[in-house]
Amino acid sequence: MARLDTRSDTPRGLPPLHLNGQAGSAELESLVNRLLASDPQNRPASAQDVAREFERIRQRWSSVHDSRRIWQPPVPQNYPAGGGPQIQLQQQFRNMQQAMQPKRKRLTRRRVLVGISAAVVLGGFGAYTMSRASSSDNSSATNPTLVLYRGHTDTVNALAWSPDSQSIASASADQTVQIWSAQIGNKAYTRNEHTPVHALSWSPDGSYLISGETGEYVFWRASDAADEGDHVYFSSTVDALAWAPNIGNDQSALYVAVGLRDDGIVLIQDGVRTDPTPLKYQTGGITSLAYSPDGWYLASGSLDQSVVIWDVSNGNRAVYTVYHGHTSSVTSLTWLADGVYLASGSTDQTVRVWEAASGGTLLVYNGHTAAVNAVASSPDGQYIASASDDGTVRVWSAFDGSTLMTYTGHTAPVISVAWSPDGRFIVSGSADKTAQVWEAPSQSLPL
Repeated sequence: MARLDTRSDTPRGLPPLHLNGQAGSAELESLVNRLLASDPQNRPASAQDVAREFERIRQRWSSVHDSRRIWQPPVPQNYPAGGGPQIQLQQQFRNMQQAMQPKRKRLTRRRVLVGISAAVVLGGFGAYTMSRASSSDNSSATNPTLVLYRGHTDTVNALAWSPDSQSIASASADQTVQIWSAQIGNKAYTRNEHTPVHALSWSPDGSYLISGETGEYVFWRASDAADEGDHVYFSSTVDALAWAPNIGNDQSALYVAVGLRDDGIVLIQDGVRTDPTPLKYQTGGITSLAYSPDGWYLASGSLDQSVVIWDVSNGNRAVYTVYHGHTSSVTSLTWLADGVYLASGSTDQTVRVWEAASGGTLLVYNGHTAAVNAVASSPDGQYIASASDDGTVRVWSAFDGSTLMTYTGHTAPVISVAWSPDGRFIVSGSADKTAQVWEAPSQSLPL
């Protein structure tokens, strides 16, 4: 009787893995071989190392394939958010990570190949979901406060950096907007408004600021302390504002999105012309707005627990995706730099990272012990800073949820947070009436 020849050049005699020549396939095959290595010394040292390698491969894949842009291919508007294969995939990768820990059960062929195959099927690593439902706190360290700004007499509700990272605008319940130096905290000027200021945004070219308050928003030249500005009035409080990125050479198209508290309406207002475009889908007040990095999509968060992504490209004004992952009001939104993923913060005490096109949840961050009021992403999209009623700002990995640091400089709930455009600093605003500037963690993740 002939014997079966079990000799193979691949680990443990398994058949080779074929990925049809996709970008990054050689790196992926190499990683799988290392995971399956018989000698533990040849395997990755930790699940964190595997997550980092997956992210590097995913980024290379995304850079080669423009089809990862979120408008291709179209998906149904009411795609089931946060469930189905995404949750199953998260469990598979959690199993894989547990298997890699020292003195635990060794990695199996099924765990690795099922997880890898599912990742490839679900969008060429775009939804590989190596990240987990995470509350891990690997660091309780806090960076020292570089600037402590005490110009306000009430809660600091909103913050905005100038595009050159030199100045900060802060909006407060004390009915003022104040502009001050990000390096030394010297105040440039104060704008006195008529009601508490809830929202604030700096234009992409640095020329204008816009602030939202009860019944109006105000649009003025950032460099002109005496500019009374243009006032646009509503019957509702303006709780959210977002400038559209400048597209191409059309510098005159200063589009601003305005979110209204009472009506659940998003208005897209041309800063040059006067007729706004109303967008209505959500049933609760609009708490947060964020344009995608290319300006093709606008995300709106609501008190009704949903996030809607609107297709605003080429004059469109249509619902693209509806996300229902949260169990309480959505308070804040930020896009990651690749324009594929968003992070949303909520009073349910979580931050969720999810894919804009499918609405599939990739990561749930559970590091806070109270409502999350604000989120901001690093310019390179690797990290997220989240501010909470628990009095902390936590900075964590956007792709595996591990906490890099916890900032504890405030003495009351932290209401607002913003990452500097140059990536070096974070500013946070609090009910303790201060805004504090501190150094961001390094934005390099060595493999």
